[in-house]
Amino acid sequence: MLKLMAKIKETAKSVGRWIKRKAKEILIATGVVGVAMAASIALIPETNEISKEKLIEKYNLAAEIKSKYQLLGSELILPSKDRDSVEVKLGEKIITAIYSSTTSPVISTDETFKPVLTLNRWNEATLKIKPDLSAIDTKDKTLIFEGDKIRFGTPKIDYRFYEIADSTTTPEGGYEYEIILKSKPAVNAVSLSIESGGLDFYYQPELTAKEISKGNTRPENVVGSYAVYYKNQGDFSEGGGKNYKSGKAFQIYRPKITDANNNWVWGELNITGGTLTITIPQIFIDTGVYPITVDPTFGYTTAGASSASLENTIRGSLFTLSQNGTFEYIMAYINPSATAFTTKCKVYDSLHSQVTNGETNATTGFSGANWYKMAYPTYPVLTPADYVLSCWSQSRGGTNVIYYDAGSANQGHATTSTYGTWPSSPTFTHNTNKYSIYTNNPATLYEYLNTGDDDYAVSYGVNWKGQTFTPATAHTITSVKLKLIKVTGAPAGNLNVNIRATTAGLPSGANLATSSMLANDISTTATWYEFTLTPSVLLTASTLYAIIWSNPSGDVSNYTGARMIYQNAVDQYTGGDDKASADSGVTWNNGYGNYSDYMFEDWGDPVAAATELKPSSIIIE
Repeated sequence: MLKLMAKIKETAKSVGRWIKRKAKEILIATGVVGVAMAASIALIPETNEISKEKLIEKYNLAAEIKSKYQLLGSELILPSKDRDSVEVKLGEKIITAIYSSTTSPVISTDETFKPVLTLNRWNEATLKIKPDLSAIDTKDKTLIFEGDKIRFGTPKIDYRFYEIADSTTTPEGGYEYEIILKSKPAVNAVSLSIESGGLDFYYQPELTAKEISKGNTRPENVVGSYAVYYKNQGDFSEGGGKNYKSGKAFQIYRPKITDANNNWVWGELNITGGTLTITIPQIFIDTGVYPITVDPTFGYTTAGASSASLENTIRGSLFTLSQNGTFEYIMAYINPSATAFTTKCKVYDSLHSQVTNGETNATTGFSGANWYKMAYPTYPVLTPADYVLSCWSQSRGGTNVIYYDAGSANQGHATTSTYGTWPSSPTFTHNTNKYSIYTNNPATLYEYLNTGDDDYAVSYGVNWKGQTFTPATAHTITSVKLKLIKVTGAPAGNLNVNIRATTAGLPSGANLATSSMLANDISTTATWYEFTLTPSVLLTASTLYAIIWSNPSGDVSNYTGARMIYQNAVDQYTGGDDKASADSGVTWNNGYGNYSDYMFEDWGDPVAAATELKPSSIIIE
């Protein structure tokens, strides 16, 4: 009986569903349901707080954000400060083409704002970080500007972005990507997709007991971090190219995990394939007060984050040169605790033998952590091969260290040696250290007159000076050098150096490239000064150009001079002559004549750009 009653009820339900379905079909046919449904939809507001239109509206009301970021479509851009610094982009415009066999592709564009961070250095090295939000509806996403911070919200996790300043923990600044857990997650890890263009990621482990005993240091926020280097550094030219230094693009610091009561722990960072994972200690997940903030910081430092002593120790890294070049100096990121420390650098070949003219001047006067230049007294000419760039310091009161990152196997070289004469063939031990050291681009010296000066001529106020020159070979001029002297007083303002074309043998037209330095910084002893030009300029062979210089703020009691050959019996430079202007460069005339020329050097790159001396992947056993 009970079974029979259940069957009757189920049959009744089925009949009821059939009647409702048929009734709906009738109503749709008459337009009744369509009208009703449309009315109900109209009553439910459609929310999209991350639409392009909402982004524009919020951006225009956010004064701090608007003052820092440019808005391009649905993307917020923090422009790079110069050609070597980092451009930041927040957001991602997605364009999809849907193809079929019979019709043209249908283009779909998604311009909703997304919490995607893209860092780009040198306009070449790209790092993109983004979360997986595919399971979250658009209506559940929010966008808020909090002062200079950008906050993207979802039901369980918020994302907050902001620029961070240069500090002892983040040298050269960086960008913060905060992940805010609103409640206890199901797992104790946060994962982000990571995409990179031409980058290598080097994990920075804890220092060994042996390394610590030798005085090596690695900051707490660097242990467990990743140093990020650019694989394909291209050419280096301080004038027209980009300064890749030792190739470091970013530092992904060890993530700090902080709860609502400011209790914190370190997270564990791991990059595998296309995934960046931050593991949070389970006990912190269980006991921490929510919200909990996870803060992967992307640093902009170009120097290594660890340090090792240079005192009575030669340290260097293996580098590869792919073409012939003439070199001017070695740069190293070091930290002498006092100006009295003497430091010098040297190039060895891959067999650890000396290179002709490969030793720089021994230099003092450095103090504090920075990139320091040590010049070769005679420029070495290197051929394509592998080399070891090394640095060495005396020992005295205080410390002198060079910075490095853990990198490729056997790239680092080190040997203990009492400071003095460079050993002809040192016995290096090898390690993974990528020392922060590099030599400049194999720039080429083109036109020059750099010997035989016997006098000087002054420049101040409206009195400008110049030297014409004729390139024998077409090239890109990136810098000029002048031999200058501060003659008297303390000249104010800048000494400006410019490149101009010529007409009828005299400077003419607008500046093609410019550079400057503080006039009062010029030594009272005649010294060569390099002026890096912006922009670099392509010079045509057999065409007359002019180098001109001026100190508009100088006066008759405070001025500088440029060294020259004065009225020589024989023309020492046949490609040009000295020039002068008495009206701030408006009109020009010939200078002293009788074979007078200023001391100058024209440095640049061949029309086919040169290649930087960059870290090698070759392993030397």
